[in-house]
Amino acid sequence: MANKEKGGAEAYARFKQFDYKAALVAEMVGNFSKRLTEKYGIKVRELTGDINLSKSEIEDTQIIVTTPEKWDIITRKSDDRTYANMVFTALYNSDDNALIAAPTGSGKTICAEFAVLRMLARAAEGKCSARCVYIAPHESLAKDVAAAWAAKFGEGLGVVVASLTGETAADLKLLERGNIVVATPQQWDVMSRRWKQRKNVKDVALFIVDELHLIGGPKGPTLEVITSRMRYISSQAEKPIRIVGLCHSAANAKDLGDWIGATAHGLFNFPPGSRPVPLEVHVHGFDITNFEARMQVAPNEDGTDAMEQ
Repeated sequence: MANKEKGGAEAYARFKQFDYKAALVAEMVGNFSKRLTEKYGIKVRELTGDINLSKSEIEDTQIIVTTPEKWDIITRKSDDRTYANMVFTALYNSDDNALIAAPTGSGKTICAEFAVLRMLARAAEGKCSARCVYIAPHESLAKDVAAAWAAKFGEGLGVVVASLTGETAADLKLLERGNIVVATPQQWDVMSRRWKQRKNVKDVALFIVDELHLIGGPKGPTLEVITSRMRYISSQAEKPIRIVGLCHSAANAKDLGDWIGATAHGLFNFPPGSRPVPLEVHVHGFDITNFEARMQVAPNEDGTDAMEQ
């Protein structure tokens, strides 16, 4: 009896180790190849799962046989390119306002670059001014974007990328000579308050607001003021200002889109589950009715206290 139980356990262990999906794929490739390749010249192939080989494999194959795991690897690696492909027409072939809501790390900055290239192309034709303002919620992000765009647009296209300092006199000179101006909400609030006396503020052709979902946070009022102000300036200026908003996936993306003037063709709200790096969500609740007391125990802006808990 003991030998039978031992033999059954060993057989079950061998069954668990047996990769039935790979065996099924190999059998299907063999059968299809024998029937279709020899008779009709149709190439049948099994994907290796190597992202570097997948493009050439797919282009050279009529029938692809693979496992769900390998196909998931290939499609997951191309999520950012998929987002960019979907929004390219709305951002580069149109001058309408747009809102791109997508998970972190999915390529929203690349989408913003499409709008910048559109502005530069129209400026070369004399259809608009060559001035773009990019709003970053934090100074660290503003420095990173300014450095990246200076290398990308400045060295490659001769575009002047300027980063505001917070000193009005110096910032006015930077705004005058800069084609792409990177600023924080507070810096642009100071610059745009007296927009009627500042021609360079009215000459902005493209206004990009990053991390627009932070409008509900501490910097939200300033973010709301400068965005609404730019929409008003656009309505009063001879040439309208294009507004492009970037934010995380939002439940009320349509409300944000309506606020910045994005049309239905310029509103993109990708689900949070499609982020390139999976995210595990935990809900930490607390039963406090008083609003001020509830805000004191709520996670701080960067969420570090919540992670420590």
